Amino acid sequence: MLATLTAAKYLTLSFAIFYTFAVLFGAPFFSDIIATTVLAATLTLVTALPAVLIFDSEEKFLEVLLLAFSADYTKTTKESIYILTSIFAIFGAWAAAAVHPLDWDRWWQRYPLPSLAGTIVGAFVGLIISSLRSLIRKSNTNKPKRRPFATGDSIGGRFGHYTFDDAPKLLGILLAEFDNREGPIIRHSVPKGNDKVEATFAFTKSLIIPKPSMFRHSFSLTVNSLGCKVLMFPVGIDHKSYERGRFTFDMSFIVDMTSSAETMYEPIVQKCAEYLIELEMEYNFLTNPKYKTHVLEVMEKMFVDLSTRGESVIEVTLEDDKIVSLYFKLCPLYRGCEPPEIDYHMVPMFIREVELTDRLVEKMDVLSQKIIPQIDGINTVREIAINLELDPSLVARCVRNLHFYECVSLVPMFLYYNTYVATERVHDFYKNRNEINECLEFVKIQNAIAEDGSEIPMPTPEFSDVFRLYLSMKVAQNETADGVPEDYLSSIQCGKNIGDWTEEENPRAKGIDEHRLVQFGMHHQFLRKLSVYPICTVNPGNNSLLKACNGKTSLDELSLQHNVDPRKMYSILYDAQKFEFVMK
Repeated sequence: MLATLTAAKYLTLSFAIFYTFAVLFGAPFFSDIIATTVLAATLTLVTALPAVLIFDSEEKFLEVLLLAFSADYTKTTKESIYILTSIFAIFGAWAAAAVHPLDWDRWWQRYPLPSLAGTIVGAFVGLIISSLRSLIRKSNTNKPKRRPFATGDSIGGRFGHYTFDDAPKLLGILLAEFDNREGPIIRHSVPKGNDKVEATFAFTKSLIIPKPSMFRHSFSLTVNSLGCKVLMFPVGIDHKSYERGRFTFDMSFIVDMTSSAETMYEPIVQKCAEYLIELEMEYNFLTNPKYKTHVLEVMEKMFVDLSTRGESVIEVTLEDDKIVSLYFKLCPLYRGCEPPEIDYHMVPMFIREVELTDRLVEKMDVLSQKIIPQIDGINTVREIAINLELDPSLVARCVRNLHFYECVSLVPMFLYYNTYVATERVHDFYKNRNEINECLEFVKIQNAIAEDGSEIPMPTPEFSDVFRLYLSMKVAQNETADGVPEDYLSSIQCGKNIGDWTEEENPRAKGIDEHRLVQFGMHHQFLRKLSVYPICTVNPGNNSLLKACNGKTSLDELSLQHNVDPRKMYSILYDAQKFEFVMK
């Protein structure tokens, strides 16, 4: 429940708003003041009063009001019921007012009786619909579903170049405690009515609430008869405030036994236990009766979010209206395969849009707080390190973690010497309206400087120009009129390098930044970079350069390692007459 002064403020504001709208929709301004007051008070009681009783903080109440119709906001059951009931009540009051002007001359047509009846009937209908909707949604969570987890595709992972299993099916979450009189008991379980969840307790209660030597250790148990696996992390908190000096609990996750990737939930089980330990030690979150409903709501939201989206952000309102956020995310199972090391010349790009709010930034470690704002899809790892005056290895380590958890993809550094060709994915791009809008916003020239030094906003380019430029990057032999290659390097190139392509196509005349155009295409795999690979044809011996020329290290990588221009590096290797070159 909201604080008394806050509740009074919102009830008064709600009454004033409904009274004003009633007048704007045709109610008499000077006459029938009592009737309008009764109507406004009724709407306030039906819509505003439940909010005062349901929500524990003003911030949560305002968040629900502002994000009620947002598709990205996940509402709890009580929030959904409240919103639908309020909407139907207001709509009912408005719809019922249609009988006021009719000349039937009935007593019940007198203002505000129809609107009062419409408010009550609308609220009742909204309550029934929202309750049925919640029951249907809850029953659907018990049905087996296979949802693809992570962003991999059929060719081995679109961004991280890995393939992932489907997320294992979560059957339920069980919170067990040790009662000093009854022994191990189930405090809460979700989803409600799932017999399998509660039946697991009979098989595992000796392990869910184990001996002290097993506290704070993660382990699992397979229950073949129920076709499930139980992931546990039992905890015992010793303190003199507890009866017998110890409080023992375990929040167990029950996963479908047919999945081979149930270990994806192990970090979440442990992280959940650590959250609960902190909340219990600071606020008695598990043992204080006033938080009983909060614990159940946390479990319900966690179950629904992890089952449907693989991640969950839960806000818990504690005493003094303090809000604590809990973050959970299922991470891809790499089965012991470490992601590749990050090269300093790679460019990190965020896979999904990230809004760096103050609240999100303060959750990061100090290094991430500095590095993440510098990731713009243009700067390389080395350039980020130079801008921040950090060791490149520290930046590479941070980017590697972001890459591992599929927050960023890695694309090669942009050079005008590079050669790119369009891939078949460009046809999918043509049909994807969301990617088109994102592309047009990203590839446009971000700003231009006027003579007086002020920034000139640039218009969004035409999609036809962007698409034509992507298609113009194709395989073609660079030769002079007499068939002789222009230079050493162009003799093996299969297309124009970006420098020559830019001079020919002049994308900036169309308001398009060629750097951003290429990076967006590489990120979404509309483009593929062609690289030259030198192959040593003699015995390399102990020479590190000759050993590196094995057909697996590109000319660009060799140039960056030795701090030499790629064309000069090619000239040196070509003149040595010890290498063959391929472009792929």
